[in-house]
Amino acid sequence: MPTSNGVLVVTQHDGVPTVTRVEPGDAQAPAASVTDAGVPRTSAPACVVAGVFSFCMDPAGAIHRRPLETEGRDVVVARSRPGASFAAESTDGLHVVVAYLADRKTSEGVVSEAYAALDDGPPVRLSDEGSGATYVALARRGASMIALLLDGRVAMTPVHARMLSVTAAGGKLEMGEDAVVFVGGGAEANTRGALAVSSSGAMFALVPIAGESGFGLATVRIDDPPHTEEGTTWSLYLNGLDPAPVVATHGTTPIRVARVRPLEARADAPRGLELGRLDDTGMFISYGLVSSKGRVKSAAIAADAAGTVWLAFTDGAGTWLQRRACP
Repeated sequence: MPTSNGVLVVTQHDGVPTVTRVEPGDAQAPAASVTDAGVPRTSAPACVVAGVFSFCMDPAGAIHRRPLETEGRDVVVARSRPGASFAAESTDGLHVVVAYLADRKTSEGVVSEAYAALDDGPPVRLSDEGSGATYVALARRGASMIALLLDGRVAMTPVHARMLSVTAAGGKLEMGEDAVVFVGGGAEANTRGALAVSSSGAMFALVPIAGESGFGLATVRIDDPPHTEEGTTWSLYLNGLDPAPVVATHGTTPIRVARVRPLEARADAPRGLELGRLDDTGMFISYGLVSSKGRVKSAAIAADAAGTVWLAFTDGAGTWLQRRACP
């Protein structure tokens, strides 16, 4: 999470967060690399920061809300499928929406679905009837936010987007129409995505997945409100991989993106962490590879008030935190 002069890094162990404040001496200086700056090794799934709270999942799937840097009580705001993706986003500084995955028994078996809860309110189902969800993300856009859902299946993966807003009277969560903005190929066990947002509110869904021309990063424009079958730009990889982490900044122009991709075409090719940006059409433009050791398992990215980029990632050697000045 960016601060006025650095970032807050939140890691967790068994659902209990550790908050580390990292502040370089001069926020206006060119990129300074900060490696193992007192930051504990991360655990999965990663904690999420929204407003003045951290949200962390314990091994049983309970999502805990705690104040970031002040004393306060631990509140369980949702109960998710253990280890599944979840997200949290502040709407206006007063309310926070938490989105998560949970299993529901139906006549056809157990279905993974997405739910959302506003503050301490009851959950509402994000997944439309007949649709499931295997990944969920949130991003704020203006006075509302967008929920991104991936419904990973063997043959195809529908990508859903819907608008969420909070009513002025009563503080209730309202949902817009569900839109299938993109349909990709079959999903792997760890297929994840990301939402990317510019300072003007332009939004893209980033989905590493198979398409008609091969495996790559599908960048799907999300209109306001979302429409079915939005425009898609592809950046193809040399081969497929699972998992294929991708992360992007929110509220910055240009949008910065970090992604893991194979470096060669062979099936067991080494993987690299690549940093870049999106242009106005959603095309990924590379800045180059980031030095890493072994396979990168997870990543996070944020831009601070000085316009520099903070990149955190975990590879085979540990957890690393870097500050970079990008073109």
